[in-house]
Amino acid sequence: MQLLLDGNENVLQLTDQQLQGIQRFNHFVLKVYIQSWFTCCSAVDAAVNDISLINRLHDYEEVHLCKIGLMMIKRHSWYLSNEMATLCLLSDLVSLENKAALVTAMISERGPHLLTPLPDSSTDGQISRECFTTTRINCLDIPESKVGPI
Repeated sequence: MQLLLDGNENVLQLTDQQLQGIQRFNHFVLKVYIQSWFTCCSAVDAAVNDISLINRLHDYEEVHLCKIGLMMIKRHSWYLSNEMATLCLLSDLVSLENKAALVTAMISERGPHLLTPLPDSSTDGQISRECFTTTRINCLDIPESKVGPI
């Protein structure tokens, strides 16, 4: 932004207050926002990225912008849920210790009945035909007179 403003003072004719506002905005974008912008497309890293954004906002030197940013995050956190938080188990940004703590918290909160263990091998994970067989296959028989010509 500085490069665009240099030499174009006659075209833009910004007041000192406007110029200061642009500088504050640029500083905020560079220090806080841009990292979140480039990392927002990863669903498995969303929780970690949100926490990092909150930490950057807390550390930001302008208290007024910090409060506004935290208020905006709070307003846009409606989509967060326990189910969405479990995606961070697939993130490379979360340590194994934190993943273990998350699983422990999930078990204590939800109970082990909702957690299904993964198969030990690919042969254990194969689905048999028995899963798809129907015992009452005649329930699908519809008389031709009711369907009409096809």
